[in-house]
Amino acid sequence: MDSDGPYTIKTRVYQLTVEVRGNNQLPARGVYVMIYTQSGVGYGLDTTDAAGQAVFKLPTGEYTIDVHYTADYWLSVVRTSATESVSVTTSTSKTVILADFPPAIWTTLGFGALIACLVAAVIAVVIVLYTKRKILRK
Repeated sequence: MDSDGPYTIKTRVYQLTVEVRGNNQLPARGVYVMIYTQSGVGYGLDTTDAAGQAVFKLPTGEYTIDVHYTADYWLSVVRTSATESVSVTTSTSKTVILADFPPAIWTTLGFGALIACLVAAVIAVVIVLYTKRKILRK
């Protein structure tokens, strides 16, 4: 049977809420969330909202959740991703943790710059006090 007309497909559709959190358990906003079938067919792409959530409408099946996040954090560019599997048979939610976000603060460029400024300030204070003391001795 050949047909070029409209097709009618009936299936149950469920809501999958993907919640993305950082390793500090806070919601991650602006994360790209992609949903794939086990055979690699893409079903959806969304970005997380302020609550760290992206919502998809999916038929029953096994899916892969692939999340990608790029952000500036303390003057450092952070790129991280995570992958989870989920079985959708009812409306459900799945939490995905970004293990590398946020990074340890002492590994960031901003923290290094802050420490450099503090060291420079301490050196300046020591020089001023030393010079002032030397002048007062004369």
